[in-house]
Amino acid sequence: MQTALRHTVTRTLILLLLLSTTLLVSCKKPTEPTVRRYELKGDIVEVDARSQEIVVRHEDIPGFMKAMTMSYKVAKPAEFEKLKPGQRIRADLVVTDDFKSWLENIRIEQESNQIPPEKTSDFHFPEPGDRVPNFTLVDQDGRRFKLYQRLPALVTFIYTQCPLPDYCPRMNSNFQQVIARLGGDNDLPSNLNLISVSFDVEHDTPAELKAYRERWANSAEAKRQWSFAVPEKHGLDPVLRFFGVTAIPEQGIITHSLSTTLISREGTVIAWWHGNEWSAEDVKGQWISERRSTRGSSGRLLSGSPEDKNER
Repeated sequence: MQTALRHTVTRTLILLLLLSTTLLVSCKKPTEPTVRRYELKGDIVEVDARSQEIVVRHEDIPGFMKAMTMSYKVAKPAEFEKLKPGQRIRADLVVTDDFKSWLENIRIEQESNQIPPEKTSDFHFPEPGDRVPNFTLVDQDGRRFKLYQRLPALVTFIYTQCPLPDYCPRMNSNFQQVIARLGGDNDLPSNLNLISVSFDVEHDTPAELKAYRERWANSAEAKRQWSFAVPEKHGLDPVLRFFGVTAIPEQGIITHSLSTTLISREGTVIAWWHGNEWSAEDVKGQWISERRSTRGSSGRLLSGSPEDKNER
């Protein structure tokens, strides 16, 4: 009798121990991203209400980057509303290891005494259905190719020396997620090409792009589907203007906007994203929606070809 009772108590204690261990594990908080903070001091050059970003010409940021002009997202709308070109500011630059950065705790040290100029731009912002020009690019292997030769495609813009995690590294991370979704039922098509275009035509030679590609396209599938390319020097401006990209070199760093475009096999824009707030799931949704809209009454995809199909 006593032996049976001891066994019962022992089993109960073991069960209680296992239950408490399970509760401790289940209550454990997920790993938080590493956060670094730096003091930023500089002058506001431009304010973009659409993206809640400001372009700042700032001093050296010790331990992070040298003096440069760069676009930064403002975390709090209440802080953003007070900002305008010409102001001298001091702020906290927050950088995380999950490809994010922003400004917070912004203090205006000197008010602007300039009248903001009337802003004009002849940049094009791609709209669904727009015909994409058949631009000429050179890839990481030194091969010269026409864009239409690699359709359908997802095209974004980067440069290999980009310092901020939520700019070029974030675009590369997004492309890695898209690669993971290629092929299979209800996923992105296996023939979708990913093209990261550099606008640093002086530095990003095919050799530089190839070395950079090795850091990000780290699987056989990624290497098949993902190209890093650069326009020829005389063809850079038309490419940037069509895709709505600003890229201003200064002190070895390029201030730039973000632009990602999904292009159909027929050479037309399916979707365009400004900034980095898009995902592989967004690309998949836009692709499926476009394919459905091009189906005829018989259920077959309507045929179509680029205007200069002979170049494909």
